[in-house]
Amino acid sequence: MKLRVFLEQGAAWPILGHILSVLAQFALLKAVAVFWGTERFGQFSLVLAVAAAVNILFFGPFTEWALRDYQRAKEDGAIYEYFHVLNVNIIFGIALIFILASLFSILVVFVPIDWIGMKWYMIPISSMLGIAISLNNLIYSLLTAAKFPGLSAALTTADSLLRIIAILLVWWFGYGSIVEIVCALFVTQIIMLLTGCSRLFFVHKEERLSAHNKSREVIAEYRSSMFVYAWPFLVWGVFGYSASMRDKWVLANYVSTSELGVYSAMALVSIGMSNAISLAVNKGVIPVIFRISGTGSEEYRSRRASMLVNLLVLMLGCLFSVLILLSYFYPNEIITILTSDDFTSYSHYLWMLMIAAAAFNLSQSLIVHGLLERTPAIYLPSKLVHGSVILAALIYLVPIFGIGGAVYALLFGNIMQLLMVCFVNKKLLRSSALLI
Repeated sequence: MKLRVFLEQGAAWPILGHILSVLAQFALLKAVAVFWGTERFGQFSLVLAVAAAVNILFFGPFTEWALRDYQRAKEDGAIYEYFHVLNVNIIFGIALIFILASLFSILVVFVPIDWIGMKWYMIPISSMLGIAISLNNLIYSLLTAAKFPGLSAALTTADSLLRIIAILLVWWFGYGSIVEIVCALFVTQIIMLLTGCSRLFFVHKEERLSAHNKSREVIAEYRSSMFVYAWPFLVWGVFGYSASMRDKWVLANYVSTSELGVYSAMALVSIGMSNAISLAVNKGVIPVIFRISGTGSEEYRSRRASMLVNLLVLMLGCLFSVLILLSYFYPNEIITILTSDDFTSYSHYLWMLMIAAAAFNLSQSLIVHGLLERTPAIYLPSKLVHGSVILAALIYLVPIFGIGGAVYALLFGNIMQLLMVCFVNKKLLRSSALLI
């Protein structure tokens, strides 16, 4: 399958936008690391963990369903009903997040947890930041799926640049506490959210105006589709969060805040470098693959989409290999360039974290095979085992090896997940071939 297939389908714009966004995010990481140092960076990483929980546990499942059913809604002329279901569930998710954040904040007031360096009010503030970031990511992805990749790329780049400008302005005026930085980031996300919503509404203006009456049957159908398709992602999110963010909460019990900051920065470097490649695929090429899977005969769709997924995974594997080699031979240089000299004390673990991040992203790309067949639940056992094994390994290894224990746990768990996903895909593709 030739590269021009991706370019003709509009994948180049979101990939370019994502590259620019990643560069801006690395610049933001550099600025925060230089201005704050290791200790405050460790506290800030826990704030980011709360925001990530909102994205992974609540809005991640909505986004997966929204991207998968958007093209079907366009073809069926059911955009009005589609957005009705999407908006209702977003409102429900926001309400649920505020309830849980309020309950947890009340718990923090009465239960001393000073070891995480967070006050009770940081939980709802971080949750609001997570909500805004999640909604913006959803809008950018929908604009790409709606065949407006240039607009999506422009908004993604503007989002990252606006964050940098906001943080620099906060520091310029003599502020710079974690609360002030989070509030500044939240304001930038609200600005981008209003901009993105207005553009998304304009894109579907005619379709909304032409839909005078909502079909209850169609709404019920899409609501049912959402629950069937999204609930595995919710379960994945619970265990995925345990795997990807629980390391910081466990480490906070056994290492200093400064060491937590070093580990968090190093993890962000490895995740950021690998995500720079894999998320370009998710934002640019995955929507294209879904569009391809919706046209032509069943046999043609299945084989063509599977070929594209396999090609992407092969390309990702080659690029990840280069990143791993670079992080093995030049760990100090990479960390110093992207953060500062203060974060190099555990740089010898960087190549292991890079392997762990690469294995995780490869498994996420391979899962697209099941998404194309509308069977995401087949990966549920592997996700459950993945999250449980990493959590157990963290609890056992961190008290013994400290930061090294967290690295070993992530490395083992992510490689094991990759092998399990490969095994599931082998069975899935074999059964699909038999059905065809």
